[in-house]
This record gives sequence, C-alpha cells and structure tokens, in this order.
Amino acid sequence: MERTPLTTLLIPNPLPPNLPCMDLVQGPRLEYLRLGVSLYEASIKRDWKAANAVLVEKPELVRYSITENGDTALHVAASAKGDPKLMVDFVNNLVGMMTNKDLELQNANYNTALYLAAAAGNVETVKIMMKRNRDLLTIIGAGETMLPLCAAALYGHYDAVKFIYKNSNLDDCCWTDQNRGWLFEICVDNDMFDIGLSIMEKQPEVANTGSTLQVLARKPKAFYIEKPHIISRFFILGTPKKETKALLLLREIWEDIVKKPKREINNILRGPPEPNNKQRKAWCVQVTRLQVLLSEHRQKLMVETNSILSRPLESSNQAIEIQNFITKYVEDLRNETQNIIQSVPLPVINQDNETFYGPAKELDNLISTHIVRIHEEIQDVIKRFQDDHDLNFELKMAIGDCVYNMDNESERIISNPRYSTYSSRVLFIAAEVGNVGFLIELLRQYPDLIWKVNDKNRTIFHIGVKHRHEDIYNLLYEIGSMKDMITPLKDHKGNNMLHLAGKIAKGNRLENATSGAALQMQRELVWFHEVESMVPPSYRYRNNEDGLTPYELFSKDHKDLVREGD
Repeated sequence: MERTPLTTLLIPNPLPPNLPCMDLVQGPRLEYLRLGVSLYEASIKRDWKAANAVLVEKPELVRYSITENGDTALHVAASAKGDPKLMVDFVNNLVGMMTNKDLELQNANYNTALYLAAAAGNVETVKIMMKRNRDLLTIIGAGETMLPLCAAALYGHYDAVKFIYKNSNLDDCCWTDQNRGWLFEICVDNDMFDIGLSIMEKQPEVANTGSTLQVLARKPKAFYIEKPHIISRFFILGTPKKETKALLLLREIWEDIVKKPKREINNILRGPPEPNNKQRKAWCVQVTRLQVLLSEHRQKLMVETNSILSRPLESSNQAIEIQNFITKYVEDLRNETQNIIQSVPLPVINQDNETFYGPAKELDNLISTHIVRIHEEIQDVIKRFQDDHDLNFELKMAIGDCVYNMDNESERIISNPRYSTYSSRVLFIAAEVGNVGFLIELLRQYPDLIWKVNDKNRTIFHIGVKHRHEDIYNLLYEIGSMKDMITPLKDHKGNNMLHLAGKIAKGNRLENATSGAALQMQRELVWFHEVESMVPPSYRYRNNEDGLTPYELFSKDHKDLVREGD
C-alpha cells in the first residue's frame, strides 16, 4: 500500500538548521586531523578515555562539528552501535559537559543527536538526553520532515517507540493530523499494534481514512484463528477466546468505519484509485462530479417543488409554476451533464478487446432518461388532476418516484464491477494472502460483504479457491444456503468456482506444502474434488469463454505435472 511520502510533511522554505560551530572542520587541516578525527574515532568506539583526552585540551569541542555534515561527537556516538554499557557511560559523560542548548544542535540534515539515537533504536541514549531536555522530542529532523518518534517507528525500534511515545504529547504544536496519521500507520505496518491502539484511543481521527485496513489486510500472521468452526464466531457467537492486539486494533477501526454511510464504507474498502491508469482516473473524476451534480439537483428539485406546492396558490397557477420550474430544471441538468461528459469524450478498449465507454456515459444516458421521464410524469399529473389536494399529493408522489428510481439506477451503474478497477480491494488483499481472521472480523459486523466481487467478478471465496486458502473456502460451510448462490457465480472469463480449482496452483501453498510432482498432483486432485462437491452439479460441466469445462481445464493445466510425476 502507498504511504504518504515523507516529503509531503516538508515545511515550505524551512529555516537553516541549528548547526554547531564549524570552525574545526573548516579551519587548518592539521588541527582537524589531530583533534577532530581523534574525537570522531573515540565517539564511534564509545572510548571515553580517548575522547576525554581531546576534550580536556579543548572542552568547547563538545559543541563543534567534527564532520562536514555538521555532526558533533554526541551525534556520532548517538547513532553508533556497540557495547550498551560503553554507550551509556560515554553519552552520560559527554552530555554532562553540554548545556541544554548544546543538545539541541542539529546537523546539516536537521537531525539532533536524540533524533539519530531514536532512528538507531538506542533507547538508553534517548533516555539520557531526554532527561536533560524534553524539548528534544519536539525538534523535527530529516530535513524538517520527521519527529524522533516517527523516525524510531519507521525503523521498527519498538522499545524506543514505546519510551518516546510514553513521554510525548501528540497534541503538541509540532504534531499535525498528517504526521499523527503517518505515525499510526507506520506503527501498524511494523507490528506495533499496542502503540497503534493507544494512538487511536487518544486520536480516533487517525483511522478515519481506512488506509490502515490495507496494512492489516496483508498481515495474516497477526490474527489468531481458532479451529475448527471458524465462522460461528463471526456471525453469531462473537469473537475468538484468544485475541491478538492486531485483532483488537482492527475491531476498533472497523467499528468506527461500519457506522458510516454505505457509500463511504465502500469507498474506504476500495481504497485510492489505481496508479498509472489515466483513463480510469478520469472516469472516477467524471463519476464523482456527476454524483455531486445529481445530488445537488435532486435536493433542488425536492426543495423547490415542496416550496411551490406549499404556497396557497390556485391549482392552475401552481401547475404553471411547477411546469416552468421543471423545464428550467431539466435544461440546467442537461447542460451541466454535457459539460462534465465532454471532459473525457473518447471510448476506451478494455483488456478483453471490448470497446465501451466509461460509467459517466451510462450516467449521462440515465440523466437523459430521467429528464424525459420527469417532464412527462409532471405533464401527465397536471392533466389528470384538478383538485388542489390531489394535485399536490400526486405531484409530490410523481417527483418522489422519479428521484427514487434515478437513485437506484445510478447506484447500479456506479457499482458495476466492469467500471471499477479496485472494487473492495481491502477484502481481496486479505483473501489473496489468506488472512481469514481479518475477513471474519469485517464480516462479523457487515455480513453482506460476502457478496462483494472484485474487478474480475470473483468473491472472496473464489479468491480462496484460486489461491488454495482452505480457511477462507471453509467459510462457505458456515453461511448456509447462501453458498448456493455464490458458488455458481462466473468471473469475467466465464469461469465458475470449479474452473478456478482446476487451474494449477503456481507458487502457492499447495506447491510449497508438498515435495515432488506426484504429491502435488495428489493435493491438487483432493482440492479439485472438494470444490466439486460444493458446486451445484449442473455447473460442473459448464464451459468458460475458452470453451472448456472445469474437468477439461484441470487436465490442460496439469498435463505437465502429470508428466513430471510419471
């Protein structure tokens, strides 16, 4: 999943870093070689005896740069690896010779010594410096893009993250919604789920976008699964007896998301648009603009008609006013629709060499039909009803019916998998890697997700069969008769579930779990016959678009494996 680039956290035109004195580096070369290089080597090795010999002669060198990058002796020692005891003794002695302002010195990359210690995971060094100057935690490093806590999280140093987080206040002015969200996501990405839970408890908005769902979807090992009878926990009986921190975090995130409107939930599950697909991105923009347009005009239609019909006018005057408004309404809607459609006027060729227009074109046709329909409906009602009460009621009913029908049709068009390049991507990321624990938690609170299909018109169960994830496939046994409506579904190539079982398992769990072609073939046959028992008999002999039945596809895909096993 794509994370927000660190460069987006840059402060425009940042001030120069708070550099140490550069006189030693920029002064006479022999003096630098005698003092600067000696102090550098001592700092790398945490050799206090050697460092002290230099500092006794010139104690001011604690605040001098000893590299061209602006690093002090403390910078060098803070980021080095070695004996922890030597490190603590060296840093304690060095910090004892420095003022609080000295500790705030930055190198050319804006990094303080504490920042480098956090990035290196040297938690004891962090503790020593923070004890002297807590403000160090709020000084942004890495070119003014990242706080020390974020640096420790980025490099996966759990102990450093835990300590710095405990001593940080994410409401300080150095923190923004952006870097809080980034910290939350990187903690989850590096399996620091307890830190993630704590951040979300204090800053619940960090999980609003749902991007962390994609991170969790890729982590099947982070979720505990108790066998057997896996799905009984997800539909009725609640949750597993043993729950990992990842599962607790997922539950917190999902409980907030599932309360949102259905369309917003779907957008979160789909994730951001696919990169490198300009045509489909343009479609997305078109569809969004058309959705906004429809929403605005729908609201205008209802508000204006209610306003007209609530006024005490003669029925003939109301009818004329309604007619005039509807005429203006349909003209405006049509003109604005055309302006949007003309932004991407050309057809595209999809991957199956089929020429078709984007979803915006279909919405355009729907709007045209809606314009004609509402105009005709209003004319018909006005002709048939003369009584004031009946006219008002019938006009409201006619307009309400038109709006309702348009809403349903627009939703059908937008949700058409033909036009979606990433439908419910989070679900299918989890299904592809076999993250059944993740899926169970989502389904437990939103069971209708079992009907979601990806761009190839495959459900999570089809994905489970294709990738040989038995736990996901076994969920079919727990959803009752609904499985009979899912197993016959065909993908974009006409393959049903048994066709997918007939495709050879390449580079997946079956192949890795067996040694030798004969054993792999045996596993493939067992898998195929298991899925065969699940698929309705009449679908076992259906042809796909290549004219192959599941049995024929199995034979074709496994012929090399049969030959290797002979």
